[in-house]
Amino acid sequence: MILSALKAQNYALALDTAEAELAIIPNSALNHYYAAWACDGLGQENRAIPHYEKAIALGLPDADLKEAYLGLGSTYRVTGNYQQAYDLLTQAVAHFPNDRALQVFYALAKYSMGDAKSALRDTLLLLTSTTQDDGILAYRKAIDFYAQDLDFISD
Repeated sequence: MILSALKAQNYALALDTAEAELAIIPNSALNHYYAAWACDGLGQENRAIPHYEKAIALGLPDADLKEAYLGLGSTYRVTGNYQQAYDLLTQAVAHFPNDRALQVFYALAKYSMGDAKSALRDTLLLLTSTTQDDGILAYRKAIDFYAQDLDFISD
């Protein structure tokens, strides 16, 4: 029922239900994750953080863990907790190295930490490896080259 409410974007119902379940089973990783997701959906990011942290600490199945990493990393970043976002997303990308959504949020965290060069490099490489746009693909080799050395100047 909680998952259905979340997918229907009925975040208030999902949060109420998750919190009722947590009152009965306080160490339910999944219900903490659902509560965090609902809080995020309601724009209550600071309220979401402890639920995400508890869900991850208690242990989630990989599919939910990936989403919890993304949610918590994004929430840390949007609340100004840049170092926590960076650290968590570093861990997330190491655990899920092929997840492109995590890579994008990791690039955002790098940018927030002042590492704009690495963030842009990662974003450009992600773009060229995923796009179907013929205009970008026509310049893929050049974009990939410049992504590796954004300060390159020809002789």
